[in-house]
Amino acid sequence: MFDFTQDYGKLTPLSSRQLIEPEVRALAGLYWPADQVDNAVKVARLESGMWTSAHNTNGEDSRGLWQINVGKGAHPELSRWNLFDPQINAYFAAKIWLFSGWHAWYNSAKALGLL
Repeated sequence: MFDFTQDYGKLTPLSSRQLIEPEVRALAGLYWPADQVDNAVKVARLESGMWTSAHNTNGEDSRGLWQINVGKGAHPELSRWNLFDPQINAYFAAKIWLFSGWHAWYNSAKALGLL
């Protein structure tokens, strides 16, 4: 049983930590076809360094592991979701992938030879 009176020190919220590859692989495996899981992991590594709190505001508003851009011209409809939650980010990233393939992550996909 978890002892709520015990001081376990500062717990790192899931929304602000670097995941390890097996965690990202497990998330990708939930939503991408098996033959794309490796690619999804590689893209997440390039896009966010596997940091759940990754946030690029340099001319865009890209959030989370797969850096989903919620800015104008991208996916503003997703801005209401907590894309810093790794499972939510993985879910929507896979949906975006189903629609546009790896083109949504053009720079990373090109660097990885996916395009």
